[in-house]
Amino acid sequence: MLPFESYFGQEPVEDKNSPELDALNAFLAELMPAINSKAEVDLDELIRKTGADPVAARAINGDLMRKLNR
Repeated sequence: MLPFESYFGQEPVEDKNSPELDALNAFLAELMPAINSKAEVDLDELIRKTGADPVAARAINGDLMRKLNR
């Protein structure tokens, strides 16, 4: 065993359902094709449709737009 290996043990990751993460994944799954095609996106409608957290969804969209210089 390496000197610090015991601090970084391999514990199995439980497959927990996360409705919040599922909603954000659904949001991104619909947002990305629209961004790639440069289509207008109604964020309010997309957030309502996917159930994504509005604050997180708007932050993600803002970060993407900044990184894409749009």
